Amino acid sequence: MLVSLFDNVFSTTPSGTVDIIDWVTSSTHKEIVENLRNGTYSPQEYAAEKKCLPAVTPMGIFTKRCREGIKSYSGLLCVDIDSKDNPSIKDWDKFKQQIKDMPGLLYAGLSLSGEGVFLLIRALQKETYRNTLEKIFNTLEKQNIYADRNCVDIARLRTVSYDPNPIINLNASAIDFWETYNNQNLDTRTTTFEENFGRRKSSKKMSPFRTELLLKKVVSEICIFRIDITSGYRQWFEIGCSVASVTTNSTYFHEISQFHFNYDRTECEKMFQRCMRYKDSYTIGTLLAYCKDYGIYVKQQKRGYYGY
Repeated sequence: MLVSLFDNVFSTTPSGTVDIIDWVTSSTHKEIVENLRNGTYSPQEYAAEKKCLPAVTPMGIFTKRCREGIKSYSGLLCVDIDSKDNPSIKDWDKFKQQIKDMPGLLYAGLSLSGEGVFLLIRALQKETYRNTLEKIFNTLEKQNIYADRNCVDIARLRTVSYDPNPIINLNASAIDFWETYNNQNLDTRTTTFEENFGRRKSSKKMSPFRTELLLKKVVSEICIFRIDITSGYRQWFEIGCSVASVTTNSTYFHEISQFHFNYDRTECEKMFQRCMRYKDSYTIGTLLAYCKDYGIYVKQQKRGYYGY
């Protein structure tokens, strides 16, 4: 992902392009960054030093540093979270671990000051990037995390920093993936952290054998009628967790998910592996409850109707 490189904050035309992952993981400016973090600078001195450091435009390649100068969009949004707006966060390395499963998160690393982090989030659509940012801000705020809402300009700069232990996920799916291809709302399919989705539904106590037998029957009914019951990211995730609570075999989840308009086997497998981490908060009852919503009822011998 190439972006424009600027010599310093005062530069209005780029000096070249650079791969942003190479740039944020480079240790070239480590000494300068650590001196700024550990030095005894006044706020004015710190600001002056910062303005002299090299910087990039994370959102793309520009002919000049302004909104009209964008030449190509990088597919990335940049979000700042600092201590000024989040005084309760004391350990930023721990915080990075807490948000590492955030949808779309490509990179999370310490800011120049070391008292905050910046996030690089994959997003497909340049035309709707402000709306996507707004949804990201709102989602974070529901978790009592406050991003800098002033940093929304497409040509904004990101000065150099250094983090020896960043969060990097080169396989991150774009946060607006489903919205782009299936007209899904960001707040239902791709905005909140998986850990916060845990809606539990009770199920009658059954042996593992009987539970898997019931799962097979449910999946069979879904396949017979070719019904997509995975509408929305949250619902898809919870169904995956419900299946994972019964078996480690992802085949059932693929069979359920295949009827979605934009089913992708690789993405589906990634989702199931995420679900495996949260399966203990779910039972097969979650899947049965969703089946009921779509008119799917499965009869279990001597147990009455499940999903009804």
